[in-house]
Amino acid sequence: MLEYKTLLVDADPQANSTTGTGFDLHNITQSLYDCMVNEAQAKDIILKSDIPFLDILPSHIDLVGAEIE
Repeated sequence: MLEYKTLLVDADPQANSTTGTGFDLHNITQSLYDCMVNEAQAKDIILKSDIPFLDILPSHIDLVGAEIE
C-alpha cells in the first residue's frame, strides 16, 4: 500500500515463501543456499515477483544441508 520496495528472504528449506509468491522450485537454479555455501552474490539470485515492490531471495531444499556444510 505504501509502495516500499521489500525483499523477502526465504530461509526455510521447505521454501513456502518462495512457492507462495508464485515461483516453481523446479525452475529455480540458485537460492539462499548458494549465497551461504557457494559464496554467490545475493544480488544475482534475487527474483522479482509478480507482486509490485516485492522481490525474493528464494530458498531450496538444499538449505537443510547448509549448516552441516
